[in-house]
Amino acid sequence: MVKVFDPLAAQAAVQEAVHESRSPAPRKKTARKPASAPSKKPIENAKPIQPGGAAEAALKADFRLFLVLLWRFLLGVDPAPAMLDMAYWLQHGPDRSVTMAFRGFSKSWITGAYALWRLYCNAQEKVLVVSGSLTRAVATTNWCLQIITTWPLLAHLAPLPHQRQSSKAFDVGPATPEQSPSFHALGIGGQIVGFRGDCIIPDDVETQQNSLTVTMREKIAEAVKEFDSVLKPGGVIKFLGTPHDEDSLYSKLQTRGYVLRVYPALYPSAEQQKGYGDRLAPWVMARIRKLGPACIGTSIMPTRFTDEDLSRRKLSLGNSEFALQFMLDTSLSDRQRYPLKVKDLMVASLDPRKGPENVVWSEDPKDRIPDLPLLGFDGDHYHSAIIPTGTGYAPYNRIVGFVDNSGRGADETALTILAELNGTIFWLYLWASKAGFEPETLAAIAAACVRFGVQRLRIEANFGDGMFAALLRPVLEKAWKRANAAARQRLGDAISHQAYIDTDGGTVVEEVRSSNQMAKERRILAAMEPVTQQHRLVVDRSVIQWDFESLAKMEGEDTRHRYSCFHQFTHITRDRDCLVHDDRLDSLAGAVLDFADVLGVDPSAMAQIARADRDDAEWERLFGDLDEDDGGLMVPGQSDKRADCLKPSTR
Repeated sequence: MVKVFDPLAAQAAVQEAVHESRSPAPRKKTARKPASAPSKKPIENAKPIQPGGAAEAALKADFRLFLVLLWRFLLGVDPAPAMLDMAYWLQHGPDRSVTMAFRGFSKSWITGAYALWRLYCNAQEKVLVVSGSLTRAVATTNWCLQIITTWPLLAHLAPLPHQRQSSKAFDVGPATPEQSPSFHALGIGGQIVGFRGDCIIPDDVETQQNSLTVTMREKIAEAVKEFDSVLKPGGVIKFLGTPHDEDSLYSKLQTRGYVLRVYPALYPSAEQQKGYGDRLAPWVMARIRKLGPACIGTSIMPTRFTDEDLSRRKLSLGNSEFALQFMLDTSLSDRQRYPLKVKDLMVASLDPRKGPENVVWSEDPKDRIPDLPLLGFDGDHYHSAIIPTGTGYAPYNRIVGFVDNSGRGADETALTILAELNGTIFWLYLWASKAGFEPETLAAIAAACVRFGVQRLRIEANFGDGMFAALLRPVLEKAWKRANAAARQRLGDAISHQAYIDTDGGTVVEEVRSSNQMAKERRILAAMEPVTQQHRLVVDRSVIQWDFESLAKMEGEDTRHRYSCFHQFTHITRDRDCLVHDDRLDSLAGAVLDFADVLGVDPSAMAQIARADRDDAEWERLFGDLDEDDGGLMVPGQSDKRADCLKPSTR
């Protein structure tokens, strides 16, 4: 086990180690500061540490001392105790490690300093920094190069005129010429073949943007395997990261021999400690034992993040996102907490007005759909709907829509259109916008209702007190009036005026209020679990594609995935505020509730009954006038054609 050090003792050791590097300065009669109080400005009157002296030996022996001096030079303060513990872990931890620290911990700065310290100890080292994007890796490289050129302690490492010194790669002055630069930056998608390194630092290789789907996460997991192929014998790989998803790469690295170290933002409870297991930093446990139960739930870095600050962040992010980003808690990946899975859906290309009479769900791997973007968990896959041979198509029994409306701001106004046939629900359309009550929003909803022939549109009236429905009705009436006029023009004189009226389409608008007796998350799951677990929901491919493509048009790279209906679908739990956004999923659940009356029937039996009814109707059309023509008397020698023809459908 890595030794847990006393940070105050480390700071005292720093004072002793750098004592000889300070030149005497006139003493002023000022109040003496406590020994633990950090400096408020960089150390002045410092001279270069003499090669071979005790100070240099101490700095090369303990990275924490190097980090303290750098922090004082840059910020005028000492690193927080948790930072010093991370520094000790980087130096003395295993060759292959993963450091998971909360947002704002300064883990990238600390590890950049660690890379510089390694070059300070051995100028022939080769360091590779890999990030989720090249821009991020280049930023780290530039930061390290600036430290070398501005900090007197590292002045001897400045690149010489004939050496590489670009934003992507640079050499240090004492380094001998080699193919690989002293410090190199790459994006996770870049080519690292040909590079050889002593220290590889994958820093946030998993980002919100490149880990949106299962396929993307699989590509990252394969890409990081290349690090071992370019690592020199005796080299180290130091992963840094904050999980963006419950199926985070960092948790999986344990199965590849990496050791994880977790620094949460708050001192964890006993239950949370069990969830972390041996991944929780021993320093955190030592502090809990020292401070006692009163520290549970308080900041581990109070000088940088106060309890009040972290409380505001939790309120803003929501429980699940705060658990990932600040508590590094990936135990939420327990599948029992996420009851909705895309593998319970059926995917097909659907017709807007009629559907297959019989659809069968299959979990066979050969029926998986690999080309659709999946924002769920690993092991979950979309599956094609199986339509048995000979299955007929019939008009849907009813087509309904549901609007979850919102005002301006971060929330969306979402529309879902569903249809039903023989007890199976078909998801025909999904649309959402942040435009609120804008005319464009009303027009888009009206156009969709006309296109799919929505018979009833329900609107959640909780927001705006019915204003949205009042604004939508005249727009919807105009849209239908234009559509009906166009239909009449196409039909011409082929039908009577009464038939015109009979064939007119229209949408009835109803307002509904969601019950406050049940939390929204539980209400959504109460609607969605029965239809998915019975495999009654067929999704049109275009719905999945539009949902994913709509994210590209949004601002905010780190948050856009939360607007996806299928991200909401796969990540909802019964915990309050588990989703930052739920508008699209809420509109789906509201539409599904319209079909509660048919979820108790057997779709196969309904399909057989529907076929029999159509057969009866057809024979009635063909032979309905037979009794009137012959008085009910059969011609001698003639069989009852109706009875014979109906026999197959009545067996």
